Amino acid sequence: GYGDGGREKYPLYVEGGRETYKGYGEGGIEIFQGYGEGGMETYQGYGECGIQNYEGHMEVENKIIMDMGRVVEKVISYMWKVVEKVIRDMKRLEYKLFRDMGRVE
Repeated sequence: GYGDGGREKYPLYVEGGRETYKGYGEGGIEIFQGYGEGGMETYQGYGECGIQNYEGHMEVENKIIMDMGRVVEKVISYMWKVVEKVIRDMKRLEYKLFRDMGRVE
């Protein structure tokens, strides 16, 4: 095999004194399928910003922001529906109450 910095390299190459699984590595952290940046393992060989990318095709921040936006939209629209329903029910209740008391003509 090959050796750098006093460590044995098991499959192929090594940098920064750490073994790399398939022979590529940066920043002294093992990269599982041979591609990586930012010192984190990438699941299918694509990744940026030090966060694992499951499908490997999307920028992590954009995905998170988009998902959060969707969630917020859903919550707001759901809350609005609930509020509308409550207002409707209250009006009905109020009308019924006044009618029963003989105050609504």
